[in-house]
Amino acid sequence: MNVLKIIPGKNIFALKTSVQVLLAILSPILLYFIFPPRNLYFLAWVAFTPLLLVIIQVQFRMALLITSVNGFLFYYFFYLWLNRFHPWSIYFITPFFGLLYFTLPLMIIRYLYLKDKLKTIFIAPAIWVVAEYIKSSGNLALPSGDLAISQINQTALIQFADITGQSGVSYIVFLANMAFAFFIDSILLEKQKWAATHSRLVLSLTTLFVTILLYGFFKIQTAKWGKSISVGIVQTAHYPNEKWSEKYRWFLDEYEQSVQQLAPLNPKLIVFPETALNIFYNFEGEQNTERAEEAVSKISALAKNYQIPIVIGGFEFSREYDTMRRYNSIFLFKPDGSLRSKYRKRKLVAFGESPAFNQLLPWLQEKINRDLHTIMFQTGDTSNIFTILNDDETISFGNLICFESSNGDLAREYIKNGASFLLNESSDLWSNSLDVMVQNASFSVYRAIENRVPVARSSNGGPSFYVDATGRVRQALPLGQAGVIPVQMQFLQNNFSLYKIWGDWFVYACFAVSLAGIFNLIKNKN
Repeated sequence: MNVLKIIPGKNIFALKTSVQVLLAILSPILLYFIFPPRNLYFLAWVAFTPLLLVIIQVQFRMALLITSVNGFLFYYFFYLWLNRFHPWSIYFITPFFGLLYFTLPLMIIRYLYLKDKLKTIFIAPAIWVVAEYIKSSGNLALPSGDLAISQINQTALIQFADITGQSGVSYIVFLANMAFAFFIDSILLEKQKWAATHSRLVLSLTTLFVTILLYGFFKIQTAKWGKSISVGIVQTAHYPNEKWSEKYRWFLDEYEQSVQQLAPLNPKLIVFPETALNIFYNFEGEQNTERAEEAVSKISALAKNYQIPIVIGGFEFSREYDTMRRYNSIFLFKPDGSLRSKYRKRKLVAFGESPAFNQLLPWLQEKINRDLHTIMFQTGDTSNIFTILNDDETISFGNLICFESSNGDLAREYIKNGASFLLNESSDLWSNSLDVMVQNASFSVYRAIENRVPVARSSNGGPSFYVDATGRVRQALPLGQAGVIPVQMQFLQNNFSLYKIWGDWFVYACFAVSLAGIFNLIKNKN
C-alpha cells in the first residue's frame, strides 16, 4: 500500500511526493534558525507551515513517521548539551520529548484539521501551548524550544505577555503558522475561490496582530519611571571543574577585584553568579572544611569592608534525621559581614542536579551517577525573599537560580510576596553550549514583562545583563568574558500586570479550549 497516496475525497490537487519530502525536511531546518543565538525570528511565523501542509495530505502512518522524525531532530539539537552529563541521556530524552511534545500534539492537530479546518486554526495553537507548558513542568522539565523565545527581541510584539504570560506569544506564533497552512491548502492546493470566510479570517487575524502591536507600543511609550537602585553585576568565566581545583584561591582574589571595581560607584548590592563559591557550607557550622570557612570568610570580609551586601551562589549541606542533604543555594552577606539569608534552588536541572530517571529507569540513573560521580541535590521548599537597604528604604528581591527563570509562576510568587525586583544567578558555562547559554538567559525578558519589574542577571560565562520592566536589555557583558557592569535599575511608577494577578490563566484557558475542541469533534464524528 502506498501510504503517500492522496486521501480519498480530500484534495485532488495534493502536492507531489517529492515536494512533500522537501517540505517535511524544510520545517526542522527553519525551526533550528528561529531561536537565539541565530535569531531569524521572522521564520518562526512560517516554520511549521511546510510540515503542516504535508501531514494533512498524507495518510496517518506516514504523518506519524514524518512528525516523529521532525520531533527527534527538533529536540536533538536543543539537548545536545545533555552529552555533558551522560551520552545515553540524549537518546532517551530526545525520542521521549519528540513523541510526547511534538508528534502527539501535531497528530491531534492533523486529526482535528481534517474534521473542521476553521475551528482548528484557533484550537491548534492552544494544543501547542499546552504541550509547551507540560514540557516545562515536573522533574523532567527542559524548557528549551518554546516558540515565545524566538521573539524576545521583538519588544513591542511581546508586551502583551503581561496579560497572557509567555504562553500567549507562543500561541500567536503557532496561530500564524496554522493560518498560512490553511490559506495555502485551500486557495493554492484545493483551488477554492476566495470566499467571505477567507475575508473574515484575514480581518480577524489582522485585527488581532495590529491590536497586539499597538498595545506593545503603548506600554513602551507610556512607561513612567520612578525610583531606582544601583546594582553591580559580576560575570565570571570559569569552567566548573576548575573551580574545584586548587585554583579556588585565585577565584576568590578575582572576586575581590570585582568588588573593588564596583565599590567606588556605591552600589546597593553586588551580584555574583550561581555556584561562584564551589564549596559545601553548613550554616550550623557542622563539619565545615577549611576551604569552606576560608571562602565564606573572604566574602564576609569584602561585604564588611566595603559596607555593601553581596549575593553569591554556593552549595550547602545539612543533616536532617541522620540523612545528608545537599542544596544548590544563594547566600546573602550583609554589610556587617554576617551570612544570615539563603535561598535553596527549587527547580533542579534534570540529569545534572536531580535524579530524573529514578522513577522510570532506576538502573539508568544508577549508571549515570556511577559514571559521572554525580551529586544529587534536594529541592528547596520556600521562596526566601531577601531584603537590603536602598538609601533609607528597605527593598526586597527574589532569586531565580539558573533555569528557574523559565518558570513564570516562581517569579510571580516572589512579586506577589513583596519583591520589587528579581535576580537571576546562573552558571551557564557548564553546558558548553551557546544555545543553552543564550536561550536560558532569554526567559528573564519574559519574567520582567510579566511582572513589570526589572531583572538583573549574573552568569558564569554569560550572558549577564540588566533588563528593564518593559523587557528591554539595557546593558550586557560579552559572552565568555569576565567583567563587571554597574546598572541603575529603574522601577515603573505603575507596574500593574494582569499576569501578576491571575498567573497562568491563559494556559488553563488553552487546556479548556483543547479539551472542548477535541471532545466536540469526536462527538460529532460518533
